[in-house]
Amino acid sequence: MTCTQCFHRCSIPEGGRGYCGIRRAENGKLRGGTPQEGNLTFYHDPLPTNCVNDRTLSNVEYVSAFVAQRPDPPLMIASTLLVPGYVDTAEVSMIARFFSRLNPLIPYRLLAFHPDFRLSDLPPTSRGHAQRCRDAAEKAGLQSVSVGNIHLLRNYYP
Repeated sequence: MTCTQCFHRCSIPEGGRGYCGIRRAENGKLRGGTPQEGNLTFYHDPLPTNCVNDRTLSNVEYVSAFVAQRPDPPLMIASTLLVPGYVDTAEVSMIARFFSRLNPLIPYRLLAFHPDFRLSDLPPTSRGHAQRCRDAAEKAGLQSVSVGNIHLLRNYYP
């Protein structure tokens, strides 16, 4: 059965689950993805989010084919805010694999977090956290990975 709830368009065998981990095939029908079970996103998110990413993801897929044609200024830049306790190397690795499968030349910026407005109970992003996330993104296959807001980085935590 083919699930059309998100960007992946998974072919789910009987008893199997889609890439999101939420949609499943049972008794010849696709189930899951209700508000009670959590909605879908483009990768498995242990904290279910919503499925409004479809248009964004299809646009990213389209534009990724043209990244090499305009390297400066970049046609697109993917970025992730490194919020301590919320975004770790596993999540960065999943995001980077997604972009790398589209085009390993997509520039990826990891942005240091500082609690100026919200989440004031959290520390700023640590230098080690940023380095581990950069290494994970490069290991996932992206060729242009950098850390932004480096003036915020200190050794706040390991």
